[in-house]
Amino acid sequence: LGRGGRTILVNGVAAQGTLEVARRTLLRFVNAANGRFFNLSLPGYEFLVVGTDGGRYAEPLVKRELLLVPGERIDAYVVPAAGTTSNASVVDLSTLAYDRGHGSAAEPVRLVSRVKVTGDEDARSYPRSVTPIPRFSSPSSFSITLGEAKSNPGLPPALTLNGESWPNITPIRVPLGTTWEYDVVNETSAP
Repeated sequence: LGRGGRTILVNGVAAQGTLEVARRTLLRFVNAANGRFFNLSLPGYEFLVVGTDGGRYAEPLVKRELLLVPGERIDAYVVPAAGTTSNASVVDLSTLAYDRGHGSAAEPVRLVSRVKVTGDEDARSYPRSVTPIPRFSSPSSFSITLGEAKSNPGLPPALTLNGESWPNITPIRVPLGTTWEYDVVNETSAP
């Protein structure tokens, strides 16, 4: 499960004071912890998720909670929960328990930060879709072969790239504005 430390940092600082968030501000949540899952909740509000590590969504997703696993990123707006006109001055952004086995469901609710949501505009009025990205043309292909070459007795084999010994290899250059597909073949003794 990894170790979950006792101190949660927001923007590199232990939770102190209150974060002020305008409703029309795109927030980027990044889980930089190595072993903690964050299941974020902001009472009276929902998260309008517009993108993740994989890029922007074609259509936003409305979430009551944001689950961020280690290394994950989510881009979202804060909006009043459906059916409410939440204007709470300051609310607690907390991480709720999330059952990932080994007793993790028993973790206590932890304060991440106090949040003051400001502004009257609703991010739900943002465009409902993004401009589609055109498909790439057929990519050029290139093969890279990883191999091993004998070296001096008592030393491990030298790594080769397309038959050339490291570090004396020919750089692979891709022209700007082109799309390439690489086929990597591993002929070494390592997986």
